[in-house]
Amino acid sequence: RSVTGGLVYRGQAIPPLVGRYLFGDFASGRIWTIPAEAVPVTPHELLLETDLNPSAFGEDANGEVYLLDLGGGVYRLMAAQ
Repeated sequence: RSVTGGLVYRGQAIPPLVGRYLFGDFASGRIWTIPAEAVPVTPHELLLETDLNPSAFGEDANGEVYLLDLGGGVYRLMAAQ
């Protein structure tokens, strides 16, 4: 409904995401991923369903990804345990 642009994952904590572009939907809270170098563009894959309103993505010096919520929260993406 309302795509929030993301970034390419370059961290080490979640190896399956390395080189994948992450983006979200502000309205549904869903986070998707596609290969960053996909030509032609491939179908996106659902990564997470959240109760958040993703308003931005960021990364730290190690390439780990953070999701910012319109309500003021900052969340680091982590591998499922």
